[in-house]
Amino acid sequence: MDISHKKSGADPVPSVVNILLADDDLDDCDLFKTALSELNIGAEIRVVYDGAELMKLLKEYNPLPCVLFMDQNMPKKNGMACLQEIKEDEKLRPLPVYILSTSFDKDIIKQLYTKGAEHYIRKPNGFSDLKQVILHALTITALNKKIDQSNKSPEPEENFVLEH
Repeated sequence: MDISHKKSGADPVPSVVNILLADDDLDDCDLFKTALSELNIGAEIRVVYDGAELMKLLKEYNPLPCVLFMDQNMPKKNGMACLQEIKEDEKLRPLPVYILSTSFDKDIIKQLYTKGAEHYIRKPNGFSDLKQVILHALTITALNKKIDQSNKSPEPEENFVLEH
């Protein structure tokens, strides 16, 4: 994933990014896709609607997507179970996983952090907030790809929840 600048002094954003979104809420999926298109970053997005479908697709994906945005509360297999399976699979482990949820259960958030999610994002209510948090997550992902992952320290727990 390359880093480019939209204009001098702008935040770095990925120039091309392949995104996988796993969410069973069709309205949330449409909002995410619209927000992503308005960011004008040339992203390609694929959507799956439950955890079982996600895991089946990931095992067939080659190469892996640049990033996965995954709802915590999905049918068939929830985000926690999918995250655990992803992080236990050597091929899937490097995939950055951002957990999306409307809830803010601190025990669940701590478990997601411990299991290796990149960040936790509480689904924003406003469209502009959604765009901001997507851009923030994609920028973090792009910057992390520039860092030698073998020397990268985990994100401090206090920075795990992305605010919008």
